[in-house]
Amino acid sequence: MKTMAVFKVKDEVDGSIRHKTRICWKGYMQIPGVDYTESFSPVVNDASQRLVFVLYLMKEDKWIIECIDVEAKFLEGSVQRQCFITIPIEVLLLGFVTQKEYDEQCIGLMKGMYGTGNVDTALMFFQEYKKYLMNVMEMRQSRADPCIFYKNNEKGETILIAMVYVDDTILVGEKEEVSWFKNTLGERFKYTLQGGIKKHLGINYELKRDKNGNPMWELTSPMLVKKKFVDAKGHGPKESALPATPGHTTLKCDGDPEAESDYRSIVGKIMYLVTKLMPEGSNPARELPRQFGNPSQEHWKELEKFVGFLSREKDKIKLTIRKPKALRMVGMFDANFATDPDDRKSVGGKIVTLGGAIMDWGSKTMPTVATSTSQAEYQQLLNGCGDLRHEQQLFEELAEDKKPGVACEDNSAAMFLMKNQAHQCEVPIHQRTQRARIH
Repeated sequence: MKTMAVFKVKDEVDGSIRHKTRICWKGYMQIPGVDYTESFSPVVNDASQRLVFVLYLMKEDKWIIECIDVEAKFLEGSVQRQCFITIPIEVLLLGFVTQKEYDEQCIGLMKGMYGTGNVDTALMFFQEYKKYLMNVMEMRQSRADPCIFYKNNEKGETILIAMVYVDDTILVGEKEEVSWFKNTLGERFKYTLQGGIKKHLGINYELKRDKNGNPMWELTSPMLVKKKFVDAKGHGPKESALPATPGHTTLKCDGDPEAESDYRSIVGKIMYLVTKLMPEGSNPARELPRQFGNPSQEHWKELEKFVGFLSREKDKIKLTIRKPKALRMVGMFDANFATDPDDRKSVGGKIVTLGGAIMDWGSKTMPTVATSTSQAEYQQLLNGCGDLRHEQQLFEELAEDKKPGVACEDNSAAMFLMKNQAHQCEVPIHQRTQRARIH
């Protein structure tokens, strides 16, 4: 593979300028299935992260929270296949090799590379990091979330939790154990200590107290969506009291798309915002991306309504995670039958809480077409219980609490199917006479 040099100018804190260069491998030349099979790195789930934050609130007097950033992470992963790169031209120009050596020789890689290097570099780093945490530091990997590692004491109580997001690691646990983790990790990886978690992946975290003196997390984010909308449309959005038109479903557009690139960019920011701290925006954030490839004026109108809601409620767009009142996982699930006129698919929604502290939420179009309301409700109940059980498994691992979760459903037919496996015969009106004759 060929290489290239990347140059960058960085401003230092003292006002000086630092010139930085890095030799990178042109990873875009790799062939899928030949040079690599997977190109991603697993990261901690958002719901799992919130659950750990809730555990911290329960033990705030004994635990601390810190965040570290591993340096040169992509140079740590071991190459899985034999790889060779050309000698960088800069090495020849500086006189470190001769022209003959440059023409006839190459470099064999043992570790990953930065920039446009190995497509699977992030995955290789995670495998190396995981190996060190489990084999050397003897931490246990969660079965529910592979990016959460934890350590128990002699009594089986969790005393340290490490949440891994590529090169960022959030540490939650007893002060002595957090210090042990940093010292032991420093023997193998060089890292930067960022202190207590204040900002992570664009979300601001602040630990506050409620009126009763109990600790709580407040999550906020800079509102960048409005600026992007103004740049795209040339005017600001009209403020709205709701994020979407109630009962409205956007239809497919058969004409030419309108500002497709800007539409994708703005909706992408909305989806991230909703995923992190906006349960009330789940359904609009599901509707808007459905027309990524061909947005029409109608879709832009709905998008403006959401941006207008963000503009009006910008001081209220935040997520508060409070100390749980009771250690019980509760999931609330619901479905809307045949919502989409184009394909007649239903939509399911969910909210999962732990003692009143919100853990997970979402709105999703069902993959299959339901033939009745009870079937749509039962499908959402089935999918929601799977998500509820996932969080329950992680909670059992970290808190050693095996209380069963509670699933809430408002459709009697779905509850009968769940409890007694009873089948309710639902025959369309135009078929009832015909079926009666058959029987």
